[in-house]
Amino acid sequence: MSSYSPPDVELSTQWQNPGDILSLLLLIGGDIVQKAIAQLAGFFIQPFGNKGPKIFLTPVAFSFGWVAYAFMSLMSIIGENTLMPEADVDSIVVNCSNAYTRSNRSWLLGRILRDHEAKHRIDCKEVSLRIDIFEATGEDHRPDIDPKWLFSWVVIVIQLALGAVPWIVYGDWAIFMVTCAGTVGALVTGMLPQWTDEKWASRKIGLKREKIVALTKGNGHHHVMIFINRGCGWDVEALATAAGETRPETRWICGLLAICWILLLICVSGLKAHTWFLIGVGGIGMLQNVYLAGASRTAGAFNFHYVPYSKRATIEALRLGKPHNKPLDEFRDPSGELKPEVKPGGVMGALMALEELYPKAGASLVTVFFPGTLSYEPARLKFKWEKEFWENVFKPQSNGPNPPPPPRNVAQIVHPSFLFSNRKV
Repeated sequence: MSSYSPPDVELSTQWQNPGDILSLLLLIGGDIVQKAIAQLAGFFIQPFGNKGPKIFLTPVAFSFGWVAYAFMSLMSIIGENTLMPEADVDSIVVNCSNAYTRSNRSWLLGRILRDHEAKHRIDCKEVSLRIDIFEATGEDHRPDIDPKWLFSWVVIVIQLALGAVPWIVYGDWAIFMVTCAGTVGALVTGMLPQWTDEKWASRKIGLKREKIVALTKGNGHHHVMIFINRGCGWDVEALATAAGETRPETRWICGLLAICWILLLICVSGLKAHTWFLIGVGGIGMLQNVYLAGASRTAGAFNFHYVPYSKRATIEALRLGKPHNKPLDEFRDPSGELKPEVKPGGVMGALMALEELYPKAGASLVTVFFPGTLSYEPARLKFKWEKEFWENVFKPQSNGPNPPPPPRNVAQIVHPSFLFSNRKV
């Protein structure tokens, strides 16, 4: 014979000690946990000296999504063999020496570009294109400590303190035990070295090399980041498509962690008293995970140490209502100086200004923002100042009495076998 309880009694009991809902809450938000770990992974300490083992400290708090993430990571490590999430910002990387373009697959580069755009918003009614130029400093040893990393440790301490309240007040140590076990599982997951192997899956620029790379969302967008590496810093072009090293121990560690999270889920399902404290612990952790997953961070916190270019850090091209079809010389001031981003204006003016500042860099981006066959005869470039500037940039230099004819379109120009091969820079 089944016992019947009035609805008001059932609701009152559930709201006093919500038990069954906890096991369901632990199965949501796995992707949020993954992105939160990706944000903070990388900082390490070496308590036994520079030659000792690295201990990675990734303070992502215990939350409702960890059980779901444990199985999601186990599936990824068995199938795709990866821990890092896929890039959530569509962008491309352009080698400014040969105009070679790659689709960016690095989550890290996508976030750097996203956060840069959020920090440097422009008025699209006034500015056509903003180009920011950076130089590598060679300090890419470990990520910077920022307030978000420190705040995460504060959240973990608050969780432990809240979980200890039932033990101190009522003598119920189960909530504190679950909180400690979840926190340890979260910290151990963030200690896996494969996180950093995938996050910075790139080589460093050699001491005698110089490389200039552009990062942008491409045609129709208003930001470009230029990275200048002179013998130091990450190879941004390689980072865009690198897969990272796979460690054999990661699989069995993820499998062991998944078993531990299942055992923790069973324990949580059996809790009947003081469950509001555990909901508070998990809720605080979930808020921290959600905040971290989407928060903006500095490039230094991502172990990207660059400073603004010493000659000129930013190029902003003004949007013109109706450009004039004039010769290029008419845009020069009495001293003969040309400021293409101000006088010719528009996206083309920004690329011209970049080309004058750093040869090859502006030319490599022409077909990104002006895709297709950009013919000189018949001209797809509309105005005289555009034609004169780029014809002079791309015109082969004469090496004898019969110089070769100029190429007919930019598709020929930007091919790696031809670009700037005859140009004196």
